[in-house]
Amino acid sequence: MQPDGYLAAYDALVRADPPAAQARLAGWLRTDWRDLFAELRADRPVLAAPSFTLVTRHADVVHVLSRPASFQVSAYRPAMEAALGAPIMLTRDGTPMNWREKGLMQADGVLVQAERKLMARADSLVVLADSSKFRASASFVLCPLSEVDILVTDDGIGREDLAFLKGHEIEVIVAE
Repeated sequence: MQPDGYLAAYDALVRADPPAAQARLAGWLRTDWRDLFAELRADRPVLAAPSFTLVTRHADVVHVLSRPASFQVSAYRPAMEAALGAPIMLTRDGTPMNWREKGLMQADGVLVQAERKLMARADSLVVLADSSKFRASASFVLCPLSEVDILVTDDGIGREDLAFLKGHEIEVIVAE
């Protein structure tokens, strides 16, 4: 914890030495992130740094992430990964590295809750999805692919996607 608070220290450093402020913020994100985010949520829920923006309140995060046309995190990948020194999965949206990690996605949080309740009662999970859905992204993960037993799709599914699903022991039925 900073004696006068993280924001006071960051703001003073931005005025004196902007690159040092960026480095200090990145350091806090690695070491003191809980206290930093608590202060940000209370006093400045959206912090626009030169290389990236921190959004700290749940409703704001959902709002930002549900509008990929107006806020594309992939544009921030080089700066964020350089600042934090590691891959940031959020910036990998729409890439094979990311879509495979997500599982079944859903754009509506209310539907996710209802669908999870239904899935909890089921003996097996059968998914019907047209092939255009395989590389699409949404805001919420319904479930990991490991929970899918059978997937029914159309013949537009790519070979790589088909092999990936079968490699995860998902029975795939391709309708013609």
